[in-house]
Amino acid sequence: MVSLDTFANMFVVVVVGPACLWLGATRMLRSPGPPAPVHGPVWVVRLWGVDYALAGLFLAAEAMGRMAGEGWEWPSAAMLWISTPLLLASVLISGAFWWKERRGGRTAGRGASHEEPLRP
Repeated sequence: MVSLDTFANMFVVVVVGPACLWLGATRMLRSPGPPAPVHGPVWVVRLWGVDYALAGLFLAAEAMGRMAGEGWEWPSAAMLWISTPLLLASVLISGAFWWKERRGGRTAGRGASHEEPLRP
């Protein structure tokens, strides 16, 4: 009988890791694929794609180390120090572009021309 821990490690290695890698690679290449939670300039979406692909690789490496019976520490450290800052940066930058785009489309109210943008 397979223990729950072994099954969870196998699931991460076989399903979750490759799925993260695939989703990140499709966003890096900007090929038509599943919708990305990050929108904005090309470099922001690609940054998120690189991060997601790295997270999938590190997650699969950590699960393989646990399956081998060795406690590999480098995948966890890499996720903490490489993947997490990239993820936070891409999401924050995407939010800033979304906010700028949202604020740029507003008009001044009654009587304002809808063709001219507001001047500061």
